[in-house]
Amino acid sequence: MTFPSQTIRNSLILIGFCAAIVAAGPSAQTAEKAADKQKLPSAVIAVIDLKLILREAQATKSVRAQIEKFRAVYLAKMKKSEAALNTEQEELKRQRTLLSPEAFGQRRRKFEDKVAAVQRQTQDRSRRLERSYSSAMNQLHRAMVPIMAELSKTRGFNIVLDKSQIPFAHGGLEVTKEVLQRMNEKIPEIKVPPPDRN
Repeated sequence: MTFPSQTIRNSLILIGFCAAIVAAGPSAQTAEKAADKQKLPSAVIAVIDLKLILREAQATKSVRAQIEKFRAVYLAKMKKSEAALNTEQEELKRQRTLLSPEAFGQRRRKFEDKVAAVQRQTQDRSRRLERSYSSAMNQLHRAMVPIMAELSKTRGFNIVLDKSQIPFAHGGLEVTKEVLQRMNEKIPEIKVPPPDRN
């Protein structure tokens, strides 16, 4: 059995709900019309093989060549440091019998500090090389965007997907060759920031 006060309360809730729908009706229709005017364009997809582009682009090859030059300089410095440490280690071994245990221990600790410093320097150089490489490759990625935007005007696509991210795409959607060709024409080289400055 429903009490009169509950019936009245339920009726009021229903009336309020209906009034809200009626009040929202025109504004909902207006919002719908506005949304129709601002409809997004249909998606026209193109596909690129990003790995292939980044592997084959002339700019990528120039980046690798510059990084190898920096690496060669670092390797030469590292070999020089290692040779000096090896010489010092041999001298330390020779002096082991000539020095007191305290003096030998002191020299050994100094030598170990030098070894640790060379290891830190090597790791730091490796990180700097990696940062320089990443910075150059980021430049290449950024340079690719206007090239794809320009190509989209002639080919009519408005979305580009990486081939590795989709399980299947029709061959006619691929624009890898065109992007690579335009990149090689417009960006044959990218200057790698020197590792010592980053």
